[in-house]
Amino acid sequence: MKISILIPLIQEESNKHSEIERMLYSVLNQKIKNIEIIIAGQNLNQLQKKYPNSCVKYIHTNKNTKPQMLNDAIIASCGSYICFSDINSLLLFNSMPERLDALTQNTELMACYSFGLDVDKDFKVKQTEHNNIFFNRTYEQLPASNLRSLLLMEIMPDLASVMLKKEVFDNIRFSEELNESYVLDFFINLFIKYENKILQLKEPLYLNNGYIDLKNHKKNSLVLKSLKQYLQVYDNFFKKDDLNLFSDIKNKVYRDLYLKYFFIVIEYYSKDFKLLFFIVGSYLKRLVDNKLDIYDFYFVFILLKNINLIRTKS
Repeated sequence: MKISILIPLIQEESNKHSEIERMLYSVLNQKIKNIEIIIAGQNLNQLQKKYPNSCVKYIHTNKNTKPQMLNDAIIASCGSYICFSDINSLLLFNSMPERLDALTQNTELMACYSFGLDVDKDFKVKQTEHNNIFFNRTYEQLPASNLRSLLLMEIMPDLASVMLKKEVFDNIRFSEELNESYVLDFFINLFIKYENKILQLKEPLYLNNGYIDLKNHKKNSLVLKSLKQYLQVYDNFFKKDDLNLFSDIKNKVYRDLYLKYFFIVIEYYSKDFKLLFFIVGSYLKRLVDNKLDIYDFYFVFILLKNINLIRTKS
């Protein structure tokens, strides 16, 4: 059984050879040898000359977003199982064997995923709230693996965390309209379709420093674009929730998303009061059509209080 590892590289990533080499080493160092690595992206000629490995297939494309590249790579893949990686992730040495064993031992499963550990730019493990899941909890205390946990961000699988049967992609593809939130959209659709056929592995199997890309490398205009795309994903989901199975967590899902972006702006664009007030205004506008609870009013109060503190210090 062959495993295909799909790696999309947008233009600004294709020249980061040291990061690519480190990531490729983590893939090639797996105990499983029957693999193919498919790198899709722009300007790959130099990379192809530098790494002419027989396991590596290059897809030269004019497409400029990762979901587009991933969909092309899926079509080109020959493996029965699909994994992903990128320059912000390193697979631990037992990552693929653990996932493959899980899927082959239970043929009913369509996918499995693991947790990752947050690391700094040198890939040293950080003490973060996310990592404390493993440092301070037993396996029995880990969040439940279901759609509700995903919506509440209690579990946050990303592409480097998952292995899937290729047949999954007969029903689900990456949304090419969502170059910022396509991963969340993909996992929501995955859990909708296969929730009872997805296994949560009980140990971290990869390292991730993608938070650097999320925060440090975004212009304030891109923060808004990212927020709008995440809102679009949640809006689409809740519109389809005809039975109101998730209506009890709807407000919390939106609050948590706004809070995440609000503090990104505070940390990196603290003097951009127009952006801060836009986030608060956007949240208030969204509340008009929803049933409010006391937490919504308290949340708005906290946001405005933080803006006032920043203005006072300025």
